[in-house]
Amino acid sequence: MKLFLKYGITALIILSYAQAYSQNNTQLSLSYRVDVPTGAFKNYISNTAGRGFNAGISHLFNNQLGIGFNIGYNDFYQKYPRAVYDDGQGNLISAVITNSLQEIPLQAMIHYTLMNKNFIRPYVNAGAGFNIIMYNQYLGEFSNQQTKTKPVFNAGAGVYIPVSKYSSTSINIGADYNYAPLNVTGIKNVNSISIHAGIDFPIH
Repeated sequence: MKLFLKYGITALIILSYAQAYSQNNTQLSLSYRVDVPTGAFKNYISNTAGRGFNAGISHLFNNQLGIGFNIGYNDFYQKYPRAVYDDGQGNLISAVITNSLQEIPLQAMIHYTLMNKNFIRPYVNAGAGFNIIMYNQYLGEFSNQQTKTKPVFNAGAGVYIPVSKYSSTSINIGADYNYAPLNVTGIKNVNSISIHAGIDFPIH
């Protein structure tokens, strides 16, 4: 939680400066996100994570191209039934394993709107930055907690749906593939597919 507050405050400061220099061409985005683990990540946690959000701000260079900054969060969790495990030192332990992982990606983002004259406007986006990963595994009463900062990349697509014909505020629905490398206790990545829905609106 302390790390979340620290980097969250840092992100808000960056967003504030971005707004100050945007000359009113600023778009704020807030959305709820659901993450689905993919690849090897599913061996650690296969449950869908539905406790996430995205918050971003972007400078609009024209009615199609925007560049900005995004912060996200999600909380992955899975509890496995009691079984017999090797503790790595040749001892067998009958225990319940609980895996949890929280990640906070902070990324520079670029998005490009297609068919911008349509009422419903599809877009593509890409991002790169770093990912704060808080990893925790409980094997019975034993706990292995680590925090790592790793690079993260994503690419996705979605649609903007204006709330009315004359409004600059839009519903934003989309999906992203997140490539998030990690090398902790045999976990090489925490890749996922994110589905998000929220609202984008201008700041004047």
